[in-house]
This record gives sequence, structure tokens and C-alpha cells, in this order.
Amino acid sequence: MGTREHDKYSKMLSLIMLGFVLVVGWIILPLFAPLWRWTQFSFEDVAIVHNIPVEQLSQAQSRDFHFLPRAKGDPMPWVMLVRNEEETPAWVKDAKGKKPDEYQTLVRVELINDRTGESPSVLLKGGTQWDGWYQAQCWRLPATALGRSHTRPIVMVNGGTWQAWDLGKAKSWIPIMRSRLRRGEWIRDDDPDMGFDWRHDPFGDKVLNGELLEDEEPEEEGAEGESAEASAE
Repeated sequence: MGTREHDKYSKMLSLIMLGFVLVVGWIILPLFAPLWRWTQFSFEDVAIVHNIPVEQLSQAQSRDFHFLPRAKGDPMPWVMLVRNEEETPAWVKDAKGKKPDEYQTLVRVELINDRTGESPSVLLKGGTQWDGWYQAQCWRLPATALGRSHTRPIVMVNGGTWQAWDLGKAKSWIPIMRSRLRRGEWIRDDDPDMGFDWRHDPFGDKVLNGELLEDEEPEEEGAEGESAEASAE
């Protein structure tokens, strides 16, 4: 009788331990695998609803991102760097049904991690102007792909490829970006009527879509700046 009772409690303890391990494993799985993308998202469904070729929608591309909130508590604090026309997918259309001109634009996006379905933690931004720059493989999705009501693109990043820029790259690129924004060679696609006081650029200059808000002469980049740009890209 004693042996049977011992076996019974041993089995119960084993089941409890197994259940505990499964629960813990399910909780920590998003740290190592794209659980949300596997269980909550379907490229095929989004492609059908939005009439987009699934092979285009599901093609991952490498992009750069920067933590650039327009104000404290900004629900969309991330921008994506679009350097040329080829980086805008063919299926993307503006309100007039045409492919938007995003050439050298900081595109405001809703960024989500394919492991959790949520935005990357703001803790990732770091504490200096050199921090908050990242590169990752990602998928661009229509603004309404996840039932959102906003008009900003949704970008789902592959959490396993999320990588911070090295310090040298960030330090060489930021002065270039500051100068290019001041000259209007790069622009931000933010809407100034959204209620955010975003005009103060975190790179150090007050700009509004490339136009200086103060009387200030932009500095010349020179050969050194051009060399740094090539290194940063």
C-alpha cells in the first residue's frame, strides 16, 4: 500500500513539474523564437485581404531604424530610413493610388517585433545621441493589416536579426543626417498637425521637413563628411 501511495505522489509531482516547465517554456519562448508570427499572423491572409502578391509581402528586407519620438509618450517613436526608391515595395500606394516618393526619407512607422507582436522596448534606445540606431530584417505591411485605424506603415521586424549599429557607424552618420535634413536632401514624413511638438530635431537642429526654423547657416560636409557617409552606408 505504501509503495502504491508513493508511486501516486511521484506521478503527481512529475505532472506538476512538467506543467511548470511547459508554462515557463511558453513564457520565455518569445525571447528565442517568433512565437507571435507563428501563431497570430498570416502573410497569406493579409495578402488576400489587401490584394497584394503574397511573394512580395512575405519577402524580408534589411532596413535601418532609429528611435525618434515626436514627444514624450509617442505611440510610434520609430522611423525607418528609406534611402532609395527600390526600398519602397511595389505594392505600396498613396491615397491617389500611386507609389509614394520616399526617396531619402525618415518614414514614421509602427514597429512590431515578430516574437511578441509589440513594439521593441524603449529601453533599447540607450542614453546618448549615438544610441537608438538599429538594423534588422523586416517585412513591411499595410497600415490596416492588423486592424489599426492609423495610416502609418506597419513594419514587422525579425527579432532574431535586431542589431544595434556600432558606435563608429552612428557617430559618422549622425552629422551627415543633421546636415542633409537642414539642406532638405533628407526629409521626415511626419504630419505637423498631429498634436506633437516634434519640430526640434534630436540630431541638434530645429527643422521642419528639411527647412530651418531659425536663421542658421548649415555647415559644409566636405570630403570628410562624404567619406563618413560612405562608411556609414
